[in-house]
Amino acid sequence: MKTTIIILFVLAAIGVESGLAETTNQSPEQAPNPVLRVSPQRDETALQLRRLEDQFAEVRRDQLNYKIEKDLLEKAYSSNWQIINGGLTLFLVFISVVGIFGIRDVYALKEKFTMELARVQNTRTALDQGLDELRATKAKIEQETKEQVIINDSQNKKIRVLEIQEKTGAYLRGKVPQRALEYAAVGLELDPHNALLQRMRAKALWDTGDLTGALRVYKKQLEQDAGDEGCATDAMELALLIPDIESYKELVGKFAAFLEAKSRGCLKDYLKVLELFQTGKVAEAIEAIKVWLAQNPVKKNYIGEWEFADVQNYLMSKPDSGERNAMVGFTHVLKGELEPKTLLEQIGQQHV
Repeated sequence: MKTTIIILFVLAAIGVESGLAETTNQSPEQAPNPVLRVSPQRDETALQLRRLEDQFAEVRRDQLNYKIEKDLLEKAYSSNWQIINGGLTLFLVFISVVGIFGIRDVYALKEKFTMELARVQNTRTALDQGLDELRATKAKIEQETKEQVIINDSQNKKIRVLEIQEKTGAYLRGKVPQRALEYAAVGLELDPHNALLQRMRAKALWDTGDLTGALRVYKKQLEQDAGDEGCATDAMELALLIPDIESYKELVGKFAAFLEAKSRGCLKDYLKVLELFQTGKVAEAIEAIKVWLAQNPVKKNYIGEWEFADVQNYLMSKPDSGERNAMVGFTHVLKGELEPKTLLEQIGQQHV
């Protein structure tokens, strides 16, 4: 704006100087008539001056307006700046206060969080311990349950085997060996190492006339339990009845000490007499019986629980003879059912 005003003043000055120079340079002859020439020029200059004044007034007005606007703007800016400064100050104060309390709250929260974390960790540790104890208890219960199931199964199997033993024995006593064989087979499936069922099975085979099969069962049982002395003595007697002298002698060699001690050697004496009888040495068998009767004149059970029913049935199936009757009578004496003296007299009468 100031530059514009200066330019207008310069242009106006240049115009006035040009008019004066033209008036000065004209000769008197050429000078116009003052009345005719000077008046229009002055009018024009006056007009220009008025224009300049108007423009200057306009410039002044603009300057005033600008100044007013500037003052207003400065006041408005100053007021706004104060407001902004006040707002910023209040905001900073608020932030500071919040920061102070916030930091304190953060520390308190941190401490609380630390305590809570410790409590949670302790709780977790306790829970882990409780869970471990629960797992251990569960494992123990499962193990006890398995053991109890095994025990129950074992007990049930034992009960079942006992029932089968009773039925098998009942069929053997009832002279129904085939049914006894069937029950013995079922029982041995449940308990393959049951010595009693093995002997019952052998006895059932014996009763059906399958002496070789019965001996095979006895030998199988002895393979499972080499110390089964009852099975061994049954096998010895059966081997003599087949006769299978080789198997008999093998068994006697293994159980010689037992035979010597069993019934004070009476079982050994009985088997020796039976061996002589079965190998055709009948005279030697009769002589051995006579010697034994002379040494044991008292009537009593010399053989304990040993049963002679099978061998007696076997001997009675042989042709009637004094040797056969002497052998049968010897079994009755051993069992305490006949006087030794009576049998000795019978043998003497038969061999006079």
